[in-house]
Amino acid sequence: MPSKARSLISESFRHTFFFVVTTLAITPTVCLATPIIGSSTGLAGTKSTISFSEATTVDNQVITNEFAAFGASFSNFGIDKNNQYGLADSVTPGFSGDYLAAGGFGFPPTTPHSISFTTNVTEAAFAVVDGGNTFNFSAYLDDTLVESFSVLVNFVPGSGYMGFSESLFNRIEITPLAGGLANIAIDDLQFNPAKSVPVPATIGLFGLALAGIRWSRRRT
Repeated sequence: MPSKARSLISESFRHTFFFVVTTLAITPTVCLATPIIGSSTGLAGTKSTISFSEATTVDNQVITNEFAAFGASFSNFGIDKNNQYGLADSVTPGFSGDYLAAGGFGFPPTTPHSISFTTNVTEAAFAVVDGGNTFNFSAYLDDTLVESFSVLVNFVPGSGYMGFSESLFNRIEITPLAGGLANIAIDDLQFNPAKSVPVPATIGLFGLALAGIRWSRRRT
């Protein structure tokens, strides 16, 4: 093969190979999460938490980004600071002081109720109470559904902690399956932000890219 043609083929191979490997390396992989259903304490080990007493708020205020500095924003929730429904009692695991509520508790009825984390997380859980409705809990990475489950949520003493672990996500949506008002309340939001660490598979792909470039140069 003429030297010029061989050089063009080599150059084309190098660009194509590098593009494919780089694309694979920077594209996030979405893995199914492990549902957390009815845990008595939520996440184990070190974790970030929001107890809903961190920001300055007033009773019955609709909550959006008031807690963004602490790791999460919310939609279709209000805050109960006076324990008007008796949820912040010792008989309700995870509830104490201020908590978020919605629907039939007198707060925003619009669904879904959502928790949007300010950064990607690998696990999150929160205490939850309702009046005996079935809810769908869904974890998303941006607009990609990672995992979901449906479960009946009870009133005092509640149904424990719900959430997800062992995957990457940045939003949780909570939707009553029956539609309409649902007396849901959440407290003690726990989560662990994702750490930016090299993925071995990604390192391997870059290694292959470099090897391919060296091989193509030798061919020229």
